[in-house]
Amino acid sequence: MTTRQLGGHVITNFKFKWIDAAGDEEGFLRKKGSFDGQTLKLDDAELPAEAIISLETHGNRLTLSIHTGESEPTVCAFAVSGVASKRLKGIIDVARSASWAKLEREATCQHCTAVITLSRMEDTPQLYCSFCDTLTTVKNPSSAPLGENSLRICDECGMFSKPAKFTIFYFYFLLVIYGFRQSTTWSFPGCMRGLLPYHQMPSTAHRSIRIIGVKQ
Repeated sequence: MTTRQLGGHVITNFKFKWIDAAGDEEGFLRKKGSFDGQTLKLDDAELPAEAIISLETHGNRLTLSIHTGESEPTVCAFAVSGVASKRLKGIIDVARSASWAKLEREATCQHCTAVITLSRMEDTPQLYCSFCDTLTTVKNPSSAPLGENSLRICDECGMFSKPAKFTIFYFYFLLVIYGFRQSTTWSFPGCMRGLLPYHQMPSTAHRSIRIIGVKQ
């Protein structure tokens, strides 16, 4: 990922691949993308920062939920280089949060400097930033729990904890063919213990094995 100055704007350039419905990267050649602080360009698509409802990253992948004027938002995903993904997310988050906060009661995240809208939220001792997924004690900071900066939401239980990355391999066996697929989750190790490491379907024609592990 590279940056350059153009007309008073910092242009962030990067390469990416679209992610299809099966979770795989499309094609062999990477496409061009850029963000100028106002518009995210992905190949031929141009997305205003304020239209991006949510932006999530796992590893080198980013998933966007985009407001298009329809009743349901449009969701798309793409993969960039692993190191650049969080940096790119941070740049876009700061821009889109600033555009929303112009009409709302706001606060600034102490960690990523994104502007958080608070108009529809109750006044609480802690502030959650959906852009960098951090929880911060803003009232009486000395009472903050130990390791608060590293707390994140577990994919399995939806509670705050210190999740780790797990890769789940699914091996399947049919009569004449076999194969495997994999998925990744960020979960608290205690939640992963509740999933059986071995699962066999009760059928002679189709059997599958699920192996959970490879904690990274």
